[in-house]
Amino acid sequence: MLALILNAVLSPLLITGAGGILPEMGVSGAACASSVSAIFALVLVIKYLYKNPNTLTLHFAKMTPNWKIFKGILKVGVPAGSEFMLTFFYMALIYWALSRFGPAEQAGFGLGTRIMQSLFLPVMAIAFAAPAIAGQNYAAGKVKRVYATYKISMGMTVGMMAMMAIPCIFVPEWFLGPFSNDPEVILVAATFLSFVGFNFVPAGMVFAASGMFQAFGNTLPSLASTFVRVSTFSCLLVYFVSQDDLAVTTIWTLSVATVFLQATLSFFLLQRALRKKIYARAHARAPISKPAEAN
Repeated sequence: MLALILNAVLSPLLITGAGGILPEMGVSGAACASSVSAIFALVLVIKYLYKNPNTLTLHFAKMTPNWKIFKGILKVGVPAGSEFMLTFFYMALIYWALSRFGPAEQAGFGLGTRIMQSLFLPVMAIAFAAPAIAGQNYAAGKVKRVYATYKISMGMTVGMMAMMAIPCIFVPEWFLGPFSNDPEVILVAATFLSFVGFNFVPAGMVFAASGMFQAFGNTLPSLASTFVRVSTFSCLLVYFVSQDDLAVTTIWTLSVATVFLQATLSFFLLQRALRKKIYARAHARAPISKPAEAN
């Protein structure tokens, strides 16, 4: 949280400059703000571990390779990690498109993105907790609990996203005042939040679906939906950038449309996985009634 707040504060200051105190760095300022906040977070983690030495204890004599576990970790982790790579590409592409405008648009996007990510944290906490609960029950054969975890996590993420979307759509300025006094930057950030607020509910569906795919030990469907979204967005954005009348709002509209596409694809892929892994297993475990004996 502290690192995200620091990034949200530093991004507009370093991009546009701050009254002669900080230089105007443009896109480099956004990168610098991200690096400073990441280093800040690392320092806090090291400080915490130093003060709490029992939090992390390594027994090197017991650290022998278990290739079966390594393979299972990579099977789940590589596709999930690839999603972050696609997200990086998506963000880089937006900054590339915004380079056609000016530092205010870049700073506004950076500020709006950090606000959005901060609002996503409670929902992500729920979505990241669901795989552990669903995965343990799935391995234990408690299919009803797995399905209950799916319904509850989906309901909580979508419900919380809907509540946070309302102020972002109608009064986005509420979130921006403490971080910038540049009216142009605030206008761009407010416009960004008012558009991406429509993303929140489908994004909640994507988070919940991704958590369930992790619980089943198969993150490829989640990667596939992310790839479809990013590739569709990229192709459309490159086309619109080639036009002379590109508007910033066109970028946000493309983002909203492709997130809805990703949510729809994730939902149908998850329903297929549920039918295969939950409904089929529950049917297989159902007791078979014996035929009545003839009198």
